[in-house]
Amino acid sequence: MAAETPRTLVIVSDNEYLLERAVAQFIAQAKAQQPDAELSELDAADITAGDIAEAAGGSLFSAAVIVSIANLELLPKELHGQVLELARDDAAEVCVVLAQGNPKRGAAFLGQLRDAGVPFRELATPKSWEVARWAAEEARALGARMDKDAAELLVATLGTDLRTLSAAITQLLADSTDGEITVEQLTRYFSGRAEITSFAVADAVLESPLDQTLAKLRWALDSGVEPVLITAAIGRALTQLGKYWELQGQVRHDKDLADRVGVPTWKLKHLARQSRHWRPEAIGRSIIAVANADAQVKGAGGNPGYEMENLVLRLYRERVAA
Repeated sequence: MAAETPRTLVIVSDNEYLLERAVAQFIAQAKAQQPDAELSELDAADITAGDIAEAAGGSLFSAAVIVSIANLELLPKELHGQVLELARDDAAEVCVVLAQGNPKRGAAFLGQLRDAGVPFRELATPKSWEVARWAAEEARALGARMDKDAAELLVATLGTDLRTLSAAITQLLADSTDGEITVEQLTRYFSGRAEITSFAVADAVLESPLDQTLAKLRWALDSGVEPVLITAAIGRALTQLGKYWELQGQVRHDKDLADRVGVPTWKLKHLARQSRHWRPEAIGRSIIAVANADAQVKGAGGNPGYEMENLVLRLYRERVAA
């Protein structure tokens, strides 16, 4: 293989998507450089010494082989020596990728591979507050432009699952005419998603008239939006508002304030407007009410729709009393 691509690679990640993708990339690179190579994909949990020998031996049709072993942490101890020997084999026609999904298991064998000079690639799952940055970097890697606000909105809409975010970025880029992914494009693209609908209900709870809020709630429920999504969105909105209330007089710069509140900078204007309708003590009581309603709609209560309407009424009273 070319110098820039190691012949053998150990990939360690606690994230299934990152691990799968890194293995696929290695195999694709190996295939590109040795198109006739035969691929053998093995699972360390149920392989034998014969399986490894057969995979590494090539075939009648090709001397070049690519051996991929998944779940390295489950490799039986008696096979460690054979896999180590395979990983250290400097034959140009043999490429090996070893994938470990549990970084904390099998540390001794990983140490042996390191001591043998086998290259490693370690991919940690981004922390929740790092996912938006990961999404922006993913967009750049695909040739798209996506700023911080758009990346944060994408994560707020879809959650933190990396596979889902990557697929969405790919689709958004395919639909973009200029290679840019913007807040406006995201809002249009995901306008029908349940998460967006639940966010709309949450925004209404924080600032809209009661009749409009109830109308949005009933429309969301009639559209099949799960009540737990709505309680989660309301709870998140109230928590962000509470942080904004606490920090707005202490932090001077919008970027710093947005980072500490945990929202994109464009949302600060929304929070500033919404904060005029609330007092900190009302926010605190409302967060408790949302937690209670969340328990009810998850099974403690009998009628989720009734519980949700009661919650909206309770929060409205807290808001106007403030």
